[in-house]
Amino acid sequence: MHRPLILIVDDESKIRRLLAQNLELEGFDVQTASDGAQALEVYNKSVEKPDLILLDLMMPEIDGMSMLKRLRKSSDVPVIILSAKDERPMVIEGFPRRSRRLRLEAFLH
Repeated sequence: MHRPLILIVDDESKIRRLLAQNLELEGFDVQTASDGAQALEVYNKSVEKPDLILLDLMMPEIDGMSMLKRLRKSSDVPVIILSAKDERPMVIEGFPRRSRRLRLEAFLH
């Protein structure tokens, strides 16, 4: 049976670990990246592409929105944006109009 693969992209190691541990307990396979540059590298080198990406917006190197814009040139993998700040305009900008089924929820660190 296929275990869904989730790529977690967050610069905070505690958040990555917490998400990874909980998702693995729920039966998901997990990959992690600490910034957008590493996430693009992991995504491009992976034979099995993730079924979902959990993406933080504010990160060093390549931020989440820049990473998402680059990813959207070649992939329509579902993305859930995680952010401690209210960045609705930035989030909406990152999704094509046809796929703007957004549900914005607060995420507390």
